[in-house]
Amino acid sequence: MSTSKNTVKSFDEYFKDRTNCRDEVGQVLLADAKKVVEALKTPEAIVNFSKNSASKRVEILSKLDKRNIGLSFYCVCLLAAEYANYAQSAQKEVSVSNEAVDETRGKGITRNLTSFAAKMKRDPHN
Repeated sequence: MSTSKNTVKSFDEYFKDRTNCRDEVGQVLLADAKKVVEALKTPEAIVNFSKNSASKRVEILSKLDKRNIGLSFYCVCLLAAEYANYAQSAQKEVSVSNEAVDETRGKGITRNLTSFAAKMKRDPHN
């Protein structure tokens, strides 16, 4: 059982209220940050990606806007790493929560089966 899709916000949902990202430049930065997150997934991979040379970055992720160089590329990586870090943390919380639910359910099922088996031994016709 997984509820992560209901608990972890999508990239767009996570950044929807950022007023500093609503202009054209902000939208380009977010679009590229989303591409970086989709391609690299983890904050560690994004940080390593940001340290590559420009030619290596293009080789790894050719879909990025060519205008994002220098400071704007750094902003793309910061946005991507921020979301990836959030998503990773939220996913861990969901996993821990699901494990707790599964463990509780498991104990409940075991308790019910045990009590049912004991009842059947006492009175197998009920």
